[in-house]
Amino acid sequence: MSQKPLVVGIGGGTGTGKTTLAIALYRKHLGQCSIVHLDDYFKKAEEVPKLNGFINWEDPSALDYDNLHDDLVSLIEGRPVTVKTKSELFNPHYDHQNPLKIEHRIEPMPILIVEGYMVLYDPRIRDLLDIKIFLDMPLQESSKRRSHTKDPV
Repeated sequence: MSQKPLVVGIGGGTGTGKTTLAIALYRKHLGQCSIVHLDDYFKKAEEVPKLNGFINWEDPSALDYDNLHDDLVSLIEGRPVTVKTKSELFNPHYDHQNPLKIEHRIEPMPILIVEGYMVLYDPRIRDLLDIKIFLDMPLQESSKRRSHTKDPV
């Protein structure tokens, strides 16, 4: 790949359709698109701050933005990266009974989609994005959807 990819960031609250949109775009542009899931950049539970005695996965410091930034720069410069993923697209057997992340190689492509609830939080990541999309919906609907989703790690 000789020219810089189009880097699209899809952020927004939990249950707003970020992953659904990313996968739909990936399938529409098959062979031209790669996805980076922010869920693959959560730190280990013992490194995540607690709130009222519970692990606070909503805290921005729960994410390894340094590693995400390095991986995005590598992909933008045309080098593949390997992540441990729980992506429903690349690791369809991941669930609470089988919480094993598997290695997945992300190839540089003309379109790079970066999706996750806090993808727009870190200024270094935002600066790499050519297009920024923020999905929003009423709290009642996103809460209903969230009750049907998996835990972050």
